[in-house]
This record gives sequence, C-alpha cells and structure tokens, in this order.
Amino acid sequence: MTVAVAYKVARNPEAAKVQDDGEIDWSNSRPTISDDDAVAMRVASDLAAELGTQAVALTVGGAIAGTGAIRKNALAKGPDRALIVAEDATAEWSSTTVGQALALLAQRAGDVNLLITGPGSIDEGARVVPALIAAHLGWPCFQDISSVRKEGEALIITQELPGERRTLKLTGPAVLAVTSDAAEVSMPGMRDILSAGKKPFEVVASEELDLSFTGATPVARRRPEEKDRKHIVFSGAQADAQLADALVADGVIGGSK
Repeated sequence: MTVAVAYKVARNPEAAKVQDDGEIDWSNSRPTISDDDAVAMRVASDLAAELGTQAVALTVGGAIAGTGAIRKNALAKGPDRALIVAEDATAEWSSTTVGQALALLAQRAGDVNLLITGPGSIDEGARVVPALIAAHLGWPCFQDISSVRKEGEALIITQELPGERRTLKLTGPAVLAVTSDAAEVSMPGMRDILSAGKKPFEVVASEELDLSFTGATPVARRRPEEKDRKHIVFSGAQADAQLADALVADGVIGGSK
C-alpha cells in the first residue's frame, strides 16, 4: 500500500494586488505550494510512516512545477518521491482533465489505495478536484477530514460536518480531502531540503497518460454589472417583516414574483 498526496503549484494570493479597474496584478506573486497542501503532505507522510509504507506526491501544473526549487520544496515537506506533470498547457485544462491526470498518476505510482488532498484545489476553490480524482479511480471521496489514524487493518477518519463531527471506519480505497488544521506543519530545515534533493522523482509527459480532454473551458470572463441600489430602509418594530415582504416581492426569497 502506498499513500499518495496531490498538491498544486500556484501563485501566492497574498502577494497579489487588485488594481483600480478591478483586474488582479500577479506580477509580484511567485508560484509556490500552498500552506493547505503542506498540511495534506504532512498527513500523508505521517500516515505512510504509521503504515510502514511510502508517501508519493503527485502534481499537475506548469513547467515551473518541474523545476528543482519547487520539486525540492515539495519533497522537503515529507513525501518520499514524486510524479510530476509540468507543462504550461495544463493552465488551459479543465478541472475534469486535471482530476483525470492526477488519478492516472496515482495508478502509475503503484500500489496506491489512499489519496490525500488539501481543502482547496486548482478549480478556483470549488473543491471538485478531489471528487473528480475519486470518480476517475472509482473510489469514494470524503471531504472535511480533520484526522486520519490506523486501527488494525482499517483507518479511522474524523469528518467535520455542519453541526456535527462524524467518525468513520474506512476499510477500502478512498480520496480524503483534509482540513487546514488536520496536522501541524513546520518549516523544512536545511537537512530536510538537502534530503529532498536526493529523493526520486519522475516528470511525466501528458502524452504518456491516456487523457480525454473533455469538459467546459472558460472562453471569456467579465465582472457582473452593477445594479443601482433601491435605498429602502425599514425601521421600527415591523422592520423584519417588512424586509421579508420586500424580498419576497422582488423574488429574492420564496420564489419568483
């Protein structure tokens, strides 16, 4: 059994600037591995050690994902080896294709029956990539996992749901999207970085994967039109009821007017 972990290489949003025209300036933002993915790598590495196996890192990204600095950064966070698709053309891939590519990398990695991801994904935060990976593998997908531990031949996972915390016993393959607090992460030290340079990796060409390029690809983006506010203010003891009536009348709640 091998534990896989998917990570992404993206520009740091904290260094981006919103310009006066609403466009985002990414010029000062360097590509990096997100903190959430570092948590997923720590979970995968700790679990692999507990199971007496390896953790393999998987990524699909631009050419920079295959550079030495980014690769060492990923492997310094815990995984034992990596499989990387590093092509600028992946920027135009749909989430469906990215999910399929990660699933095919997991199959290429060997005896993988557990794949860990972070809470975010390359699909602009829609959180569909973990489910797409699972769909291509034919596995179940569990989101919002705050802990994973071994118990006998099974895994015990804790899932954070709205209003409740659920504990599940997992006995088969699965994709787990962990929460941002699922593990404590520390900055890699010099020994980790030097060790990462000696870990094995494979850069896989997309042509080597049996990909089907399907799904919707955005052809244009624009900001929504701004609408004039009505400037209606409700006050007094009946303000809440008046607001509700106004929202129903405008079709905002309770169906169309």
